[in-house]
Amino acid sequence: MKKLLFITALISLALIFINCSKKDDTTTNNNNTDTTKTTTTTIAGTYNATGSLTFKAAGVDYSIPVTIVGIQSYSLTINAINADINNYANLIVSIISTNSVGVGTYTVAGYSSITFADHSGNIYQASSSQAGSSFTINLTTLSSTSVQGTFTATAIQYLSGTGTVSITNGVINCTLTSKRSK
Repeated sequence: MKKLLFITALISLALIFINCSKKDDTTTNNNNTDTTKTTTTTIAGTYNATGSLTFKAAGVDYSIPVTIVGIQSYSLTINAINADINNYANLIVSIISTNSVGVGTYTVAGYSSITFADHSGNIYQASSSQAGSSFTINLTTLSSTSVQGTFTATAIQYLSGTGTVSITNGVINCTLTSKRSK
């Protein structure tokens, strides 16, 4: 279990680092249906957060506390972790866009991904590099105080590439409490 916690912590930190250090570019070609964008440049940073990601996976209802939200002009990463050894779960939601991230719908075709580690130590991922996976996230609110939305996914077991988990009824409801200093 300690090894799983360590691996998911490393994945979380890597995704946050990658997303928070991505340079802005002016490319406008992407596969997202993000039509009503508000620029995230003014709220860019890494935030402490409260709230939760709730969803159903493999017949189990989850409500995982959100701990960190990373926002940049072209990326958003939400990390939620329940470190209780008896009820461990970790979910990382990541959006990388060639346009400014804002309210709208994103999919794996537009480089969005989700990584889920369950209480049994299984790690699942839906991303453009995982054939057969799917992920759709609909951001309804993105501001300096709140991130809200919904999501669904079919994620593939990360290490073996076999086995899937359906993630349904996903809800993002988090409050950004304070901006972390660099």
